[in-house]
Amino acid sequence: MEKLIDNPTIPNSNYSSMIDLLSHKAMIHPEKVVYTFLSNDNQDETDITYQELHMYAQQIAAYLQHLGLEGQRALLMYPSGIDYVKAFLGCIYANVTPVPVYPPGLSRNMERLKAIMDDSATNIILTTTQLHSKISFHFSDELSNMNLKWIPIADISHDYRDQWSQPKVDKESLAFLQYTSGSTSSPKGVMVTHGNILHNEAMIKAACQHNEDTVMLGWLPMYHDMGLIGNILQPLYLGAKCVFMSPMDF
Repeated sequence: MEKLIDNPTIPNSNYSSMIDLLSHKAMIHPEKVVYTFLSNDNQDETDITYQELHMYAQQIAAYLQHLGLEGQRALLMYPSGIDYVKAFLGCIYANVTPVPVYPPGLSRNMERLKAIMDDSATNIILTTTQLHSKISFHFSDELSNMNLKWIPIADISHDYRDQWSQPKVDKESLAFLQYTSGSTSSPKGVMVTHGNILHNEAMIKAACQHNEDTVMLGWLPMYHDMGLIGNILQPLYLGAKCVFMSPMDF
């Protein structure tokens, strides 16, 4: 895997990590809605505030720490939605490196998933109960010898929230692994640090002249770098709001 290098000519961020960022936003904008997810032909809306997002991240992180997973890597296998964001930030808050992936729907996608799991050296998967059941049923033969650890975040008790211990991370700490599509060869991973994310978000803010009053609309897949960095983490960095939907609904 390669490490992403920042461009020193781009303005940097004052935050020390993504944990520092969300904790601060939750303190100054506790009741502000950060994400609205549209589903079922835009008839249903799900909102989450900065404070709620911070608390969910603590809850998931505390459970991952309880399992002794700090410093390890975990695949995020979700459909587009707020649960994806919760799981991503829960990993960040636990110093567990999230690896965003596309849920397998075809045998080719399963081969891609296996390649990513081998390269990232993980057998831990955060997902939904429904998706776990579906994948286990359709790919029972392929998964039988893989010794996977599935963690549905919806099953994590709220009681864990008070047990969260903030890990020691800074701008040089690994935040997540971003993999290429693997359309012409095996997927290739890039190591993205907290500093890389904050640096990139500062660049997008400066280039697009965004601010906390900006309202963004997105539909790109959340395992995609532009969907994650541009549609999900940019509004979080700004203290703004994003309305998003599934690529399939779009």
